[in-house]
This record gives sequence, structure tokens and C-alpha cells, in this order.
Amino acid sequence: MLLSNLMPTAHLRDKNVKINNLCFNSKVVKKNDIFFAISGVKENGEQFISEAINKGASVIVSKNKINNQIKSKNFVQVKDVRKSLAYACSTFYKKKPKNLLA
Repeated sequence: MLLSNLMPTAHLRDKNVKINNLCFNSKVVKKNDIFFAISGVKENGEQFISEAINKGASVIVSKNKINNQIKSKNFVQVKDVRKSLAYACSTFYKKKPKNLLA
């Protein structure tokens, strides 16, 4: 799927990036994945942005701005990373469980 279809309102350098998967765990990121840097109780996903990029993430979604050395990648700054992940999942994954309420 193209990034422009997944996140149409995002301001990106390249909206024609091909997306293979959505990840919030940097350990499982592969080439052309989107990494969602979610803040948790114990860890902040922003600590793992460099690892996700090194593993091949082509897009980073985060609440805060990132430093200059990472700006070569597509970066999306959002108010709520979890909400953005939920929206992206509903768009990206077409097959949904039958027990979900519409």
C-alpha cells in the first residue's frame, strides 16, 4: 500500500513510499515498514527510532519532533500516536474480526 493512501493528511517528503507493514516494536521492523513511536508506562518509543530506521523503516510516526540526523526519512508528527496507529491499522488491514463493532 502507498503511504498517501494510508495517511492522506500527513505532510511528507515522498507520499509514494510503499508500505509493507505497520510496527510499534522496533525489534520486528523490516524494510519499508512504518514505525509508530508510542510512549508507554516504562518505555518511550522515541528512544527506538534510530533502531527502527537502521532496520529499514521508511516512515516514522511520533508525537515529538526528531533530531536532524533522522530527518532524511519521512517523518509524521501527530498529536496522538496511538490514535494514528489505530486509524492506519483499520485502513491497512482489510480483514477484520467479525466480532468488532462498526
